[in-house]
Order: sequence, then structure tokens, then C-alpha cells
Amino acid sequence: MSSFRCWIDALPDVEALISDVSDDGAIISLASDAKLPKTFVVYLTKSGSVGRKAEVLWREGATLGVRFIGKATRPDDSFFV
Repeated sequence: MSSFRCWIDALPDVEALISDVSDDGAIISLASDAKLPKTFVVYLTKSGSVGRKAEVLWREGATLGVRFIGKATRPDDSFFV
């Protein structure tokens, strides 16, 4: 299963990888066991041009399964470094 980098609005300083992406959801692996809200926005491109609102369905340590619950708008440029 291949994975690629993603960016999470609630954890801008934590590296995250996304895999098993479908229209309905994905699996996200965080670089740390950081706390995360039940819903958040995950950006699939560094520019923020593709983003999804996500809801955590399950979590095992730093790995979580999410369901996409809507599209997200591009964040302010200060979000990405």
C-alpha cells in the first residue's frame, strides 16, 4: 500500500502520511501520538488546493481511520511552510 504526505489543519507541525484513500475516507499515520480533534481538515496537496473535512472513525496509537465528510476550502497561505 503506497502512502503520501498530507497536512492536517489541527496539527500543522506533525508529519502525517495518508494511504488507502477512497472517495469515502482514508488511513492516516501520524509521526507522533498527538491528540487530534474528532473532526479536522486534511489537505492532500501542499498548496491546499485539495482538502477534505474528516471525521475519526477509529484510532490505534498514531494510526487512524477517517471518513471524509465534505470538501474543504484552501487555507490561508500562512498555514503551509
